[in-house]
Amino acid sequence: MVTYFDELYPEKLRHISRPPHVLYCRGSLDALRHEKALAIVGTRSPSQYGQEVARRAAQAAIRAELTVVSGLAIGIDTSALAAAAKLRRPAIAILANGLDRIYPAENEWLAHRLLEEGGCLLSENPPGTEARPDLLVERNRIQTGMSDGVFLVESNLRGGSMRTARFAILQGRPLSCLAHPQKWADHKAAQGPRKLIKDGKAIPISDRADLQDFLERFRPRPAELSIAADLSHPPDQATTDLCP
Repeated sequence: MVTYFDELYPEKLRHISRPPHVLYCRGSLDALRHEKALAIVGTRSPSQYGQEVARRAAQAAIRAELTVVSGLAIGIDTSALAAAAKLRRPAIAILANGLDRIYPAENEWLAHRLLEEGGCLLSENPPGTEARPDLLVERNRIQTGMSDGVFLVESNLRGGSMRTARFAILQGRPLSCLAHPQKWADHKAAQGPRKLIKDGKAIPISDRADLQDFLERFRPRPAELSIAADLSHPPDQATTDLCP
């Protein structure tokens, strides 16, 4: 357990509305010492394009020496955290339930991979707490509160990720959203980002240059590897236009 008064308690989290009094931690506490972090969030029902962008965004964030923060949900969260684990870099997953079990169970493998790579699972809820819709919403404020910026990849108009966006805005965190290319513009998961961008509440990310500009806001120091290096080999033009 890490309490609000402990040195290891994330400093940025102290200053949000309703900061958790206690964080239950599973994994390496060194992961809490991150200097800068990017929250990568999104729907549990993403498009193929969105999954690929989440993966590449996580890789780019790591190249910029940012810690990836996300939930452990199926979909965008999985793509982002799995990319961090593949690069063998610590990442932080925020859960809505007690840490005596992994929710969703389908991502138990991913939780173990994160722990193996020096990452950390966090929850404000004590062991034995079951995941509930209200707790899933509340944990979103921790994802954004621990981060310097937020990249919402995909969400439908009423998705939980839209509430994450609201937390980011209320907390004063820079918010960016994926601007989908025409091929994917009508996908249900593109509607949330489209609205946030249209309303002037989010920075549009439509290509590698946009992503790099956004990440440069938070880079703690010059990275040894170029952000663009990991994005220079797109798997297929039909899969992602973030890598033209």
